[in-house]
Amino acid sequence: MDAVEPLARMLAEDGLKPVAVVLTHGHLDHVGSAKELALRWQVPVLVHPLELPYVTGQAQYPPRDPTVGGSLAFMARFFPKDLPNLREAAQAIPTDDDSVPYLPGWRWLHVPGHAPGQLAFFRESDKTLIGADAFATCHHDSVPAILLALPKISRAGTPFNYDWQASRDSVRRLADLAPGAVLGGTMLG
Repeated sequence: MDAVEPLARMLAEDGLKPVAVVLTHGHLDHVGSAKELALRWQVPVLVHPLELPYVTGQAQYPPRDPTVGGSLAFMARFFPKDLPNLREAAQAIPTDDDSVPYLPGWRWLHVPGHAPGQLAFFRESDKTLIGADAFATCHHDSVPAILLALPKISRAGTPFNYDWQASRDSVRRLADLAPGAVLGGTMLG
């Protein structure tokens, strides 16, 4: 919340108020301040329908992949499994078309593998892609690379990919968009 607070104040000073919080997926490092912001601004939190059970406390994510090793896999054993419950605010993103509500020119793409209902967002006009955790901008299997924020396009954190084939297919689908600018997941931000 601390990182978002200055932006929230700036918007309020300009008489602006967000109309929604849109999540790529509901993993703990992505839900962050979503609940607090949604309640403060009285706006919905939009997620893919497959993410609703996880962000509303009705289910836990598929188990982490026990076959992978490495320092992140070891550390992941100690990560919290329970998520902030967004039941009061969570809503399914409309699936009748792929446009992103409140974001003209953007469309969403279902990119499972890392999370069942993970979404990526693409704006055709300038070929900008928000890839969520379909890929990462640092090597997630290396704690030093994460701590030092060493840039490298990589797969998302190995222990958190529950379906490797779906992950590969999702990355290929995003690559086929031929994006000009990409934002992907990192452990730091």
